[in-house]
Amino acid sequence: MVGVDAREAAGPRRGQRAGAAGRARYVAELVSRLPALDPAARFVLYTDASAAAPPPAPANATRRELRGAGLPWHVRAARAARRECTLYLSTTTYVTPQLLPRYVQTVYDVIAFKEVARPQARAARIERATMRRAVRRAARILAISEATAADLRELVPEAGDKIVVTPLAADPRFRTAIPDETLARVRTRYGLPDSFVLATGTIEPRKNLDRLVRAYGALPDELRRGCPLVLAGRRGWDADPVFAAIAELDGASVRHLDFVPDEDLPGLYAAATVFCYPSLYEGFGLPVLEAMQSGTPVVTSNVSSMPEVGGDAVRYVEPHDEASIAASLADLLSDAAARAELSRAGVERARRFSWEETARLTMDALRAAV
Repeated sequence: MVGVDAREAAGPRRGQRAGAAGRARYVAELVSRLPALDPAARFVLYTDASAAAPPPAPANATRRELRGAGLPWHVRAARAARRECTLYLSTTTYVTPQLLPRYVQTVYDVIAFKEVARPQARAARIERATMRRAVRRAARILAISEATAADLRELVPEAGDKIVVTPLAADPRFRTAIPDETLARVRTRYGLPDSFVLATGTIEPRKNLDRLVRAYGALPDELRRGCPLVLAGRRGWDADPVFAAIAELDGASVRHLDFVPDEDLPGLYAAATVFCYPSLYEGFGLPVLEAMQSGTPVVTSNVSSMPEVGGDAVRYVEPHDEASIAASLADLLSDAAARAELSRAGVERARRFSWEETARLTMDALRAAV
């Protein structure tokens, strides 16, 4: 019997807004695919009572809804897993494994230990207190990219031989053939012009959006007039520098859409002229892959996992250099042929990533751990 922390797969918590968060997508895909890979196996999906709309459990899986949140939930999940399971897959936390004898641990990134990423303070404190021990004791460790695996080996050298790289994938909804009526609906809903530069993600320091805004502001006036910068994502922590940078520009040239629901994201990606993601650090960088699969030309950073995802199908920039970001944007916005070539290459490269392969690699790791 394999227990799985399936809370993220059950939908947004009450009081939270839905979104295309990478962790939620990852857990939802594993929960739906792992049981099908081994019908003889049995799974227990541990959730909590705050899910808005939990998906149905597969035939060889049982859902356990546990009361509470925070530490009480982790204690109840660990007690239940010790009683019911041979192995536990910890998908979203390092807390529950502190109470378990045998488990497989997913690691998305080591942001809590990266000064350049400027993580949210409370989350970083929890991870610094729990990650190393959880990784050391894990039977296997699932890293979502080679970059995360390398960072983890540096942080916890003894984890080395236990790490299995299980890359993420983009949802099939992100594709080039978006119906015209969907594109028109998205443009109308958000008041978008025919051409615009898109950036997505929570507005927080790691996303480097203040530098993006200043780089965009350095573009020639004719480019900015015809192609505004659109930021799609809720306001996170330490967001004031981004809005200060916006305030210094003509208000019409930079738009903040705030939160965009899942159902609108494929149309938003497909409608964009260029997608720009100059993040300072990513465990995987799923938005880069989503944009590539949508056929949208991508400008992204040359650090951490982004080159691993983008390969030779994106345009790279030095994320600390505003002139580098501005030059790549200006070049692509002025060259339709270059955009078309990146679009073709991005779609082709995106085919290398699939949730089927992610699930297969995960199942192999679970079997090895048992």
